[in-house]
Amino acid sequence: MQLAWPFALIGAAVGAQLPVPFTSGFVMAVVLGVFGALVTSALPHAQDWQVALMSPFVGAATGATIGCGLDRFDGAVVGVVGGIGFGLFALPSLLLITDGARRARKLPAGSPLERAQRRRVWLLSLSTSALAALIVPALTNPWSHPAEAPFAQLTATALMILAMFDATSWIALTTQAHSRPATPDGPPSANPYREMQVKTPKPDHRMLAVLAAESLLYDALIVAVVASALLVSR
Repeated sequence: MQLAWPFALIGAAVGAQLPVPFTSGFVMAVVLGVFGALVTSALPHAQDWQVALMSPFVGAATGATIGCGLDRFDGAVVGVVGGIGFGLFALPSLLLITDGARRARKLPAGSPLERAQRRRVWLLSLSTSALAALIVPALTNPWSHPAEAPFAQLTATALMILAMFDATSWIALTTQAHSRPATPDGPPSANPYREMQVKTPKPDHRMLAVLAAESLLYDALIVAVVASALLVSR
C-alpha cells in the first residue's frame, strides 16, 4: 500500500494551520508525501523504531524550511522546535499507519481483510488530520474556534463516512460468511461415502467475528475521539 497520499494529507492538515496556509500546506504535503513514499519502499526492511527516529528529523527539517522562509534565522529556530513537536505528536499515528500498511502487504491483494486494512490506514490518516486541524490552531490561539474551519469539518465528515462504510462492510462480511453453506469441492459422485468425504467442513467464523467486533470498536473509538475534539474546540 502506498503511504504517500495518507502522509501528504496529514502534512496538508498541519501546514494549513500555519501563518501562510497555502504555501505551508503545500510544502508540508510534499515533504510528508515523499516521506510516505520512502517508508512504503522500505516497508519490507524498515522496522517501526526506524520510522520513529525519522519522524522528528523530518518534522524539524520541514519546520526549519518553512520558518526560514517566513523570518530567516529566528523563524528557522522556531520552525525546528515546532517541527520536532509535531513529529512527536504525530509519531503514534504514523507508526499505526505504517503497521497497517505492512499488514496489508502480507494479505492477498483484493481480499476483504486486505481492503479492511487499507480502510484502517485511511481512518487513522483522516483522524490524525482532523485532530491536527483542531489542536494546532488551539495551541497558537486558545481563543480560536478551530472546529468551524472548513478543513477540520471536511476531514471529520470524511472520517465519519468512512467509519460507517467500514462498519457496514464488516457486518455484511460476517453475515455472508455465516450464511454460506458447506458445498462439495467437486462434482457429485454416485458413491455416497465418497461424496461425504469431498465435502468441505463449515469454516470456523469465530476469528472473523472477533476481527469484526475489534474493527467496530476501533471505528467507534476513533469517531468518539474526533467528535469530542470537535465539541471542545467550538
